[in-house]
This record gives sequence, C-alpha cells and structure tokens, in this order.
Amino acid sequence: MSKSMSKSGGESASTAGALSYTQLYGSPVKARYSLRFSGLIELNYKDYNTETKYMGNKFKSSSQTFEQKFRLRANGFIYHPKLLNYFAEITFNNSKTKYKAADDSTWNARDISYTLSTTFLPTRPVSLDVFATRSYNKMDGVTVFDGDSVSNFYGARFYSTLKKFPNIRIEYSHWDYSTDRMTGKRAYDEFLGGFDIIKEKVEYKFSIDKLDTTLSGNWNAIKTKYFLVYSLSKYSYPNRDFSSTRITLNTKTQFNKGNSLWTAFQYYKIDTSRLISFSADYKPQPLKNIYHDYNFEFTSSKSGEQTSDRYTLAGIWRYRISNRIFARANMRIQYGTVNDDDRYAYKLDTTFNYGKPYKIYDFNALYNFILSQEKNSNDLSFMENSLDLNLSTRKYKWGKIFAGYRFSYRTFKYSFNSPYETESDLGDNSSTVEHKARLGSHVRGPWKASWSVELEARFMDSSGNKLNSFESVWLGESQNAKKIRHYTASCHFRYPILKRGSIILSGSYTTGQTNSQDIRKYNYEGRFNYTFFRGLNFTAWWREEFRSKGWWNTGILTTNREFYTDTRTRDYEFDLYYTWRQMFFSLELTSTKLDEGYAISETRRFNLKASRTF
Repeated sequence: MSKSMSKSGGESASTAGALSYTQLYGSPVKARYSLRFSGLIELNYKDYNTETKYMGNKFKSSSQTFEQKFRLRANGFIYHPKLLNYFAEITFNNSKTKYKAADDSTWNARDISYTLSTTFLPTRPVSLDVFATRSYNKMDGVTVFDGDSVSNFYGARFYSTLKKFPNIRIEYSHWDYSTDRMTGKRAYDEFLGGFDIIKEKVEYKFSIDKLDTTLSGNWNAIKTKYFLVYSLSKYSYPNRDFSSTRITLNTKTQFNKGNSLWTAFQYYKIDTSRLISFSADYKPQPLKNIYHDYNFEFTSSKSGEQTSDRYTLAGIWRYRISNRIFARANMRIQYGTVNDDDRYAYKLDTTFNYGKPYKIYDFNALYNFILSQEKNSNDLSFMENSLDLNLSTRKYKWGKIFAGYRFSYRTFKYSFNSPYETESDLGDNSSTVEHKARLGSHVRGPWKASWSVELEARFMDSSGNKLNSFESVWLGESQNAKKIRHYTASCHFRYPILKRGSIILSGSYTTGQTNSQDIRKYNYEGRFNYTFFRGLNFTAWWREEFRSKGWWNTGILTTNREFYTDTRTRDYEFDLYYTWRQMFFSLELTSTKLDEGYAISETRRFNLKASRTF
C-alpha cells in the first residue's frame, strides 16, 4: 500500500490508501482514510496559604500542588467522510499535593481516561453514533480514603430525519462506577487509652441503564408542532434496585389570526414517587390595544405517604391607554389539597406607567400594587403600594443628570399553625413605610473618560410585631429593621488607555443610623487591565470594605450585641497571561483578608500554569 499526504475538508490527512470501491453516493472512486493527531501538554503549580488569628491564638496551614496533564487526540474518516467519522482521545492527569498544618501529609492522585466515538453516515437522513469512555482513578496518601475507582460509559444513538416521517432519535447508554478503597472510623482503644482509626477495605458499585426515544415533527393538518420524549431508566445500587419512567409531550398549535396554544404534559415515576403535570398557555390575538395571555396548570404528585393535587389559573393583561400611559395586570389563583387538607393562594400584581418628554427632560412615573395571600400549613398575606418618580435630562453638554424618588407602603402578616397546642403561635403582623430619594449624573469627559456620581437617602419606619418577621433580618446589601436613616454617596470612573486597556475606579460611603444606632460602611476598588503587546495581558484588581458594628443592628438580632465588631475586608488580585503561537502561560496571585476584631484570617493563592497544544 502506498501512502501520500492529502487534505480533505480543511483537515490534513496523514495517510491515504489505494483501495477502490463503488461509492454509495456516486461513481466508483478511490477509497481514502485520514488520521489527524492533536494534543495538549499542561503543567500547573498551585500554592495556597492560610493564616488565622483567634483570641490570641495563631493557626497556619498551606498546600502546594503540582499537576500534569497530557492529552492525545486522533480524528478522521474511513473510506469517505460521508461514510464513517471517528474520534479517539486518551487523557492522563497526575497531581501531587503537600499539606502543611498540624500534621504534614502528601496526597497523590492519578487518573487516565479513554474515549472513542464513531458516526456512520453522518450526512444522511439515517445515521448512527457509537461511543464509549473508560476512566481509571487512583488516590493515595489521604488518611483513610486511599483506593481505586473505575467508571465506564458507553452507548449508541440512532437518528432518522426522513421526509414525510417524524424525526426520530433513539439513544441507549450505560454508566457504571465501582470503587475499591480504604475507609475507616474512630473507635476507642482501651489499651491505648484513647481513640484510634480502624481501617477497612470497602468495595462499592452502582450502575445506570437508560433508554431514550424522541419523536418530533409537524402535524400539518392542525398546524401543530410536537416534541415527544419517552425515557426508561434502571438504577442498580448495592442495597437495592429501582427504575424510573418519564414521558413528556410538548406541542405548539398556531391558529388563524395570530392565536396560538402551547401545551406541556409530563409523567414521571421513580421508585415510590410519582408526578403528573399538564399546562396550557393560550395567547389570543390582541383586542385593539389589549394584549392578553392565559395559563392553566394541573399538578398531581405522590411521594411516600404524602399526596398533593394543585390547580392554577393565571392571566396577564397589558393595555396601552394612550401613547404615554401603559397598564399591566397579572393575576394568579391556586387551589389544591395536600393529604386531603385544602390549600389555596392568590396574587394580584398591577402596574400603571406614565412617561412624558418635555423639552430636554424625560419624566416617568410608575405605580405598582401587589396583593397576595397564601393558606397552607402557614398563613401568609402581603400587600404593597409603591410609587416611583424619575426625571432625567436627554441633552447635556457632557452627559445627563437624573433624579428619582420612591415611596412604598407594605403590610405583612404571617402566622405559623403549629400542630401542637401552644399558648400563641409564632407569627408577624407588621407594616412598613419607606422613602428613597436619589440624585446623580452620568458624565463624559474630559477626553475619553466616563464617570458617574450618585447621592441617595433612605428612610424606613416599621411598626408591629417584628419578633419573627422575615423583614427583620439582614440580607446582603439590604437592611430591613424597625427604623433606618441611611445616606449614601457613590461614584464610578473609567478611563481607556490607548485602546489597549483601561482604568476603573469606584467607591461608596454610607452613614446614618439603624434602629437609632450609628452605622458606617464604605468600600472602594480599582481595576487596571492593559495589553502590553500582542499576546501579553495584565490585570490588577483590589478592593477594601469596612462595616461598623452598628451595621449588623437589625430588629431580629436583639441579643448579645456586645459581641458585634467592626468588619474590614481586603482583596487584591494580579493576573498575567501570555500567548505565543501554540503556547500559553498564566500567573495568578490573589489575597483575601478578613478582620473581625477578635478574629483575623488571611488567605493567599498563587497559581502558575504553562501549556502547549499541537
């Protein structure tokens, strides 16, 4: 057999044979086969260090990890690209980690995986995929988890896209995982007078077999698109075996004059649990300026001894009253049972939006009303009225100025119906009034710089029983307490550098009171990124944040306030990336420090990576 070099489909073929055959798609031609190799070599070094100081004590820990990754791929076709394509890959990973803490230890991990996939008749209406993957992993050095594990995944997919027939996809897959490793437990040794770890060898294996059948197409007689999936799965575990069945059917029917109907049906059964659901969305043609959608949903489920049925009706109406006034209403009603106990809920959400341009200004007003109630094991009712007013300039020499005001009034009632006899059930009955005003500007210049400044004032007063209120907790940047007086100033600045990078600076400062206790919070951060020359990118980022102990003074946290402390956080990160031809280098350095007064912790991470593809 003579060998020569050729190219097909943009890929270089390393071999070509002189065998001949009668091609299924034309006249006799010379048979060919191609083989193209590619790969990756990657080295990675990680160094993590953590230092903690707590109540006069000092703790240190560190880890150093060296990782190696090698990957070799081969892909091509046999006889003809339209007859059979194949892909093969082998990947090897090796890592070694040294831990330094109270006791030093070393952890070694190695894994190797093989992948093979082939596609028969890839461009024809009928095609077949066959695939398989095998992975082997070995760990040692860990105290009680040394051992080996093996996983296998294989299967086949059949496709059919014949005209005048539904599109068919049938897939079978098998996945199994087995492990043989050492484990252990703590036991008291009377002879040694202390606890010891008793090791034992454990073998564990489970598998999943799955068969999926998919049908999709168009039913032209009723102008309906459908998508049907039938799935069977079998699970095998050391203790027991069980199976599952899933059926889903989605349809879309397009009627005349723009009316459409979407439906979704699902049946799912696994072990002792069952779920049946059906939903329909009807989108009729708009009535003049009224756009309306309707939804119905039914859900029935059973899990163990609990059964539930739920019915849902929902509607959305959107009405353009005039060119400047727009209204929206959303209503949702639910009714059902859980173990023969009645449950119901409803929610009404309405919005009126008014906008008007005047000379160089844009004015917008938004009113929102929400009313909801839910009755199940707990009783919950909520009502909110809010009004937003916004004014901004459209034309300004360097940018625009904006101002806004928001008023909201909400009531919240919650009660927990305990199955046990208690003197008073836990609950909440509160009302909240909140005002928020802001003033700011977005500015362009000088040169290509852009920056913004914003001032904000927030007043909130709440009354009622807040002992168990959901509104009395601190969540992220949002504080909800009985009384808030907060004043915030923030700014943001960005300046591009010669189309190669940019400088970004931002910060904010908040002062005021929470529940009549002084609070203070500020943060500032900066980011610098620059491309020195082709392929070399540098990024630097740092951030500091401070919160006074009064920041945590919320309505629900009323005890042990003497333990609250100021909190200071500092983060910085430096990244350097360089790409040259098929080689890639990266260097990453990050640091995080948290100071809570009685405890200080700092974590530093260093990561160096080099890789080459071929």
